[in-house]
Amino acid sequence: VIDTDSLKPTNRQKAESISFFLASRLDFKIKGTDKAINGFKKLLSRYDAKLYCLEFGSDVQKTRQLVKNLGIEKNVIFYNFVASKPVLAELFQKHDATICNLSIGNIGTTELEAMACDRHVISYSKPLSKMESEMPILNAHTDDDVYSRMIDVCEQRNLPTGMRSFVRENYGIEK
Repeated sequence: VIDTDSLKPTNRQKAESISFFLASRLDFKIKGTDKAINGFKKLLSRYDAKLYCLEFGSDVQKTRQLVKNLGIEKNVIFYNFVASKPVLAELFQKHDATICNLSIGNIGTTELEAMACDRHVISYSKPLSKMESEMPILNAHTDDDVYSRMIDVCEQRNLPTGMRSFVRENYGIEK
């Protein structure tokens, strides 16, 4: 159940550049967070953008090394890890899109919470039900998929709508 009373859209001030929030723990194997970093690197050839990551997970050092190897340190910012729902809601609101699990194919609580805030979510889903196939996410599984979904966000095209209403109807506390 998602508390859509506390997780809701707020008025957001437009940032100078596009920003993405990698909300998954940094884990290349289980979460596929390296795909987000590699896709983001490709995006930088076309857009001035920022990627914000939670400094949490088994691959924090590998992530920092990948960022350094790709030469994108000035575009990737690390947040201290927070488990507070109100702080996470603020982070969802602050960025143009939230990136979550890119490996397993299951949508989790983090994706649903970002959608409750009416934010676009880039994540990987292998739908097992009709409801899951209707989930308004930007589905991505490979580096190139992530790059393409990021381009969609930057260019405001092919974007799903109704994220918040989907969560309220299917997972909301008021259900």
